[in-house]
Amino acid sequence: MQDKLAVSDANLGLLAILTLPDLMVAAKVRTPFRPGKLAGGRGLYCADQSEPCIYFINPETLEAIGSFPTAPEIEGLLLSQNGVSLYALSGGADSLQLLDAGQGRLRGVARVGMHPRAMALDPQGQCLAVACGGTCDILALNAHTLSVCGKYSVDGIATGCCFFAGQLMALVGTGDYEMGTVIGAIGPDGCFSPWIKLSGMPGAMTPCGGGLLVGHLQTLTMLDPPNGRIRWQTKIAGLPTEIVDLGRTACFADGLEGLISVVDLRRGTVLRRLQVKEPMGIALL
Repeated sequence: MQDKLAVSDANLGLLAILTLPDLMVAAKVRTPFRPGKLAGGRGLYCADQSEPCIYFINPETLEAIGSFPTAPEIEGLLLSQNGVSLYALSGGADSLQLLDAGQGRLRGVARVGMHPRAMALDPQGQCLAVACGGTCDILALNAHTLSVCGKYSVDGIATGCCFFAGQLMALVGTGDYEMGTVIGAIGPDGCFSPWIKLSGMPGAMTPCGGGLLVGHLQTLTMLDPPNGRIRWQTKIAGLPTEIVDLGRTACFADGLEGLISVVDLRRGTVLRRLQVKEPMGIALL
């Protein structure tokens, strides 16, 4: 299990390193920019919330040691398993950028719907899925060339995607006045097959603990394969906007209530909480 978590607070302009699983602050710095989405692994990358720019951050000192331009309004950053490629999902330009992680050189661009919300790499690092927001599609792209391999309608606002139990999964917001959450799989025929409908607007979902952890308004729900049986549900304060797997636990950012929390994946018990102002990104180091 990883033992450190990077957190960005856009309201206070802070980057922090937390120890896991106790959420103690190991380091923090005030940045000269408004920190947003993060990507961690072989290095730490942080998008600027105010300017179309990504910063390369020293994970020990949290100082910016380089920067490069990108598209505006970054909704997600993702680093490839080998640390060579950085993917930047732009809500402002409705695009996905493939960047050289070392030098920031632009290697490819793909159009990905209307205000795309999230993206995910398959375990082999060959396929990249994108939740295309208001166009109600999930796109599957070649992770090396960004060529489109598939486009799948999900009958609602596509807010999340992931690869789970050998399937491409979609997190969908449905409804006009009271938004609900639908989780389903893209079948071999390319059709979206709903697994389960949950209450409240969707937030984020991530495979962890042998199941699929879904954050929706005021609730965390753990689903089991093969068809989405509920293992447990836990009431929370707001809306999980990002989730990271820690092994026996998971960490999630609550974008509405300004919380970073750790939850036990066996029973759904929230073990620890840390109050922040505006958590925009979390990433394992």
